[in-house]
Amino acid sequence: MQDGFYKSRPIGAAIGGFLIAAFTGAGQTVAVAATAASPFAGVTDSVGGSGGLVDLQLTQEADVRYGGTVKAGDPLMAAADGSGRAVKATKPGAGATVNVIGIAQADGVADDIGKVLLAPSVLLG
Repeated sequence: MQDGFYKSRPIGAAIGGFLIAAFTGAGQTVAVAATAASPFAGVTDSVGGSGGLVDLQLTQEADVRYGGTVKAGDPLMAAADGSGRAVKATKPGAGATVNVIGIAQADGVADDIGKVLLAPSVLLG
């Protein structure tokens, strides 16, 4: 387990390790982040979850699975493909928002496990 603050949250379906999780429904459960606008809940640990709970890292430097080419220093968001992987954040269109999970700490490509300094923020279009 990495350093940082972790919180166990209930899940409605199995979720893999090193993925971005988002709050679902009334915030009672979490699932894989489906889009960059999904409400950020944390990053799953290496095990993920399948038995009703998942451990989410909420602070410090987390391991996350990249969904494309990432450079150290890039702001990261959840991929739009519903995979929960981290991709370089892009500014949204007018009236839209993007939830940034943090800043990449290492270069990588799709399916690499990279480092992200968790610093949640929002980009406004």
